[in-house]
Amino acid sequence: MLNLVFVKNFIMKQRKLNILVLSSDYKPNLGGEAELAHQVTRELNNLGHRILLLARKSDKHKKSDYRDNDQIKRWLDLDKFLPIKNINTALVWFSAMRNLLKTINNTKKKWLADIVFVTSYSTWIYLALTLLRLKFVIFLHGEDVSIVTNRGLFSKWLLVLLCKQAKWIFFNSEYSRALLVRLNKSLNYRSEAVGCGVDIKPDNVIVKQETARNLLGWKKNPVILTVAKLIMRKGIDTVIYSMPKILEKFPDCRYIVVGEGPDKGKIENLIKKMGLEEHVYLLGSVAERQKRIIYSASDIYVMVSYQGPKGEEEGFGITFLEANIHGLPVIGSRCGGIPECVEHDVNGFLVESKQPQQVAIAVEKLLSNSELCRRLARNGQKRIETKFNWPKVTRRIGERLETIAQ
Repeated sequence: MLNLVFVKNFIMKQRKLNILVLSSDYKPNLGGEAELAHQVTRELNNLGHRILLLARKSDKHKKSDYRDNDQIKRWLDLDKFLPIKNINTALVWFSAMRNLLKTINNTKKKWLADIVFVTSYSTWIYLALTLLRLKFVIFLHGEDVSIVTNRGLFSKWLLVLLCKQAKWIFFNSEYSRALLVRLNKSLNYRSEAVGCGVDIKPDNVIVKQETARNLLGWKKNPVILTVAKLIMRKGIDTVIYSMPKILEKFPDCRYIVVGEGPDKGKIENLIKKMGLEEHVYLLGSVAERQKRIIYSASDIYVMVSYQGPKGEEEGFGITFLEANIHGLPVIGSRCGGIPECVEHDVNGFLVESKQPQQVAIAVEKLLSNSELCRRLARNGQKRIETKFNWPKVTRRIGERLETIAQ
């Protein structure tokens, strides 16, 4: 009997899985959650597993340079029907929820999925999987948990209840994991922090700074860069407030921000109020290749996030890794999981949140010392090679999925 069990486990370990991936945030959306879902899905496929992805519908995916393939299906966004104000919206929401249940169940059966992998927090998905009694694992991010921990008892109870239905919980950082474990200690024994990574494939071509600037038509001005969703908690306002001090020593310095978001108007007004129209530029959303060129053309990467009004905090910060791999030193804040991504005086500097003076001092130190910049960037690249890359992160996830599927 023992030999039969051993043979069965050996066969299961060698067999590649059919994995149904559910993602409420996927490419071409910008941000860490969409990037993680895309990269982990791709790497699981590279490991030999068969993947079918169900992703939330997005207007962007029809007109971006990212195209869906046959293995990606889109479902309707249930949140667009909330809050439920009358009987009509209630009926529409319940109809959409019924369709989601039907889609997941039918897809799982037709696909013969061994396991369901949910890449970001969605109450509706967790509820659907629980009602269908499907075997699933989830990936939680810092913002997923930090928002709930600042809400009422019901929200916390619901998060814990749904997480307990999962076979395993992955996190992007130990910080994020600790937030959930504080709510329920039993989840400590069915969870792990696997981190995040960056694309280090050969097709991720990194050009020299001079070449990148020529492609963009940029001059030789010092450039500070942020790549983020345009929401205040990303600390874009903090960097803007630091610019007058930076310009005293580096009068031709430019601050470039890549991304879109709901606070764009507020940020534009702040730029005008500070009289920085000639020094701060919002480039909006850009294609992936263009983003890489902008990284290569810049000198320093900065994202000094702080806690948002709903308790949101940065769970990790993939863009710090992207900056390092493109040869940039980074400046982050001591907020959320950022210190796990940015080691002070190793691959960059850490400052306190909402402290423009500290940002200015860190920027001036880096712009005044090119050798320091190179050392920090090299250290960051070494950390990526040894730990923070998608193949290594996904290998850990894949091994856990194989064990659970048995």
